[in-house]
Amino acid sequence: RDNESIVIAAVQNLPYALRHASWRLRNCEELVLKVVQINGRVLGCVSDRLRDNKKIVLAAVQQDAFALNHASDRLKDDDDVVWTAVQQNAEVFDHCISARLRDNKELALFALGGYGFGFEFVSDRLKDDPDIVLAHLRNIAATNFHTGYCDQHLENLIPSKFRDDEVFVRQAVQIYGWVLSCVSERLKNDRQVLLLAAAQNAYIFGRVFDQYKLKADVKNLDFLKDFLMLCKEIPGDACLTYIFGSSLFSKLDLQ
Repeated sequence: RDNESIVIAAVQNLPYALRHASWRLRNCEELVLKVVQINGRVLGCVSDRLRDNKKIVLAAVQQDAFALNHASDRLKDDDDVVWTAVQQNAEVFDHCISARLRDNKELALFALGGYGFGFEFVSDRLKDDPDIVLAHLRNIAATNFHTGYCDQHLENLIPSKFRDDEVFVRQAVQIYGWVLSCVSERLKNDRQVLLLAAAQNAYIFGRVFDQYKLKADVKNLDFLKDFLMLCKEIPGDACLTYIFGSSLFSKLDLQ
């Protein structure tokens, strides 16, 4: 238990064997630096003093980002350490970084881009940042969440201050068309917003036209024409036929 060579050999085969080493070796900077490069998470087996050693913690998170869980609170708030961990595995953003770094926009954007989720772990201030919200929407769109997601998570998905913001909403619906159900009534009836949302997601057709009853409104034939021409490259002809019905198609000149 107090032999350095034996402990290193043991850690190579069974990393958490370090917890059975002598206190002297678990508090030995030279030995601990070697073993965290074999398995970063053995940082949890070493002395508090070495968990607060930046050189050792950097080596540990380079090997395994989740070694950050075992770092001291001071180093969980260290820019170099946290950036190294997040670059190694963006998912670590969800777990153990400081409140100050959860409010770092650059770090949050990197984590959202690299991991896909983590929006719930950013600071409240960043949850109201348009760039962060749009990054979150990109992740939702990329995972092909079911259509009820927006309705079920309305408050978290689109902050209230953006729901009547025309510029933001137009950007948002081009990323994730189902955002349409979360915006203000004024923008739900905005012609360009509707077109952009439906063009982004073929399956939004039904909700859009059922909700606003455009399929039976002859006054909106020009709108429907524009809509169909805009979306003609999007798969879903069968869906379109179902939604609009042959009687409406017969009224449209789409030559």
